[in-house]
Parts: sequence; structure tokens; C-alpha cells
Amino acid sequence: MSTNSYLFTGRIKRHYLFDARKNFKRELQSKRKRMSNYSISDDVNAAGLFRFNKWGYDFQFLAGFVNSEDLVIGAGWSGAFGSTSFRGEGSWFQPADNFSDTTGTALFTISFDRSLSNNGMVQIQAMYCNNPIDFDSFESFYDGNLSARDLAFSEFNLFGSISLPLTPLFNLGVSAIWYPGLNGYFAGPSIDWSLSQNVDLSFIWQHFESRPQADNLKINLGFLRFKYSF
Repeated sequence: MSTNSYLFTGRIKRHYLFDARKNFKRELQSKRKRMSNYSISDDVNAAGLFRFNKWGYDFQFLAGFVNSEDLVIGAGWSGAFGSTSFRGEGSWFQPADNFSDTTGTALFTISFDRSLSNNGMVQIQAMYCNNPIDFDSFESFYDGNLSARDLAFSEFNLFGSISLPLTPLFNLGVSAIWYPGLNGYFAGPSIDWSLSQNVDLSFIWQHFESRPQADNLKINLGFLRFKYSF
């Protein structure tokens, strides 16, 4: 049986004022601007995927053409040893206009996650990128248009998270990312509360801080989510 969900998300930013209406208006204006500049020749995407299972692991290979800009090839695996899941993937994005040079972007990730006896979960992931995106401010990551090529803000990134069900109806999660190239980090707790069988309430807090140069950059974001399923 399929399940449909409605998501209502509010956002608390800077001075912690609820600005869901302001954020919606800004996103609508941005979408209208992108649509006015849209043409078929500017947005071509195509991809192929080959997947198989060997030695108890799932392997996949892919190739494609992204946003009429990049040729991409990649591979990945997913498996487990004991009760610990072991996953990884790598992708190479090469600008189609500069196919013969070395201006491509490589992304490699490796991750481990394990379920706990109380239905909680712990996850650790490391990522490497030879060409991370230029860092301006953490706000630009929310207002800009990021692609799969723009996942890394630092050459090396280390991520960790833990999720714990304190009660059957109340779940607490904490996650963090270390950006050594930015001399910065991200940290954020989250709370999920099941109000009834088909109503959930979540609160998510995100703190970013870095010192890419002489300035100390900080930003705090809060999200309130209400979900009704039927």
C-alpha cells in the first residue's frame, strides 16, 4: 500500500524569526528566473547504469552527460562485513568543452554504518575531492544551485552521525562534518516526535563555522517540519 505525505517546513534564520513566507517567495522568484532562461539545448541529461552482485556485494558502473556541461563516469559498491555496512563510490566529472585537459573533478567517498541494539544507528563517512567548490559563505549553499559535482567544500571531509530512539515515539539525532580545508565544521542536532499514528513533528538545528581566511564565518539555521501521512 502506497503512502502519501504532506510536508510543511518552516525556517528560522539569523535572528531566529520564522520566515517560511519570505523563503518561499525568494525560491519562487529564483525558479521563475531560471525558467525564463531555459532552453532545451542548455539542459541535456543522459546516463547509463550497469549493476551486478558478486561475493555478496552489489557493484555498479555508470556513465552519463550532465546539464550539457560534464561527461561523468563512476563506480560504487555496497556490502557488509558482520553487522557493519560498508559502502563506497567514486565519480569523475570532465567538462565536455575541455575534454582533453585535466580540469575534471573527482569525488570519492567511503562509509561505514551500523545498527545498534536499541534500533539506533551510527554512521561514519569520509570524502575526498581534488577540486572543491570555491567557498564564499555557508548561505550560498542554500541560495545557490548545487549539482552532484559540487558536494565538497573542502578537499577532505569527514562526516559522522548517530540516531537514538529515546522512546518509541521520540527520536534524537546528532550529526557533524569536519572541513579541514576551511578550518571549519558543521554540527546539528535533530528531534523527531511522533504525535500520532500519521502525524510527525521534527525540529532540526544546523550550525556552520569556519575560518577560510582571516574572518570567522558563522551561521545558524533552524527548521520546523510538520508531516501528515494518509
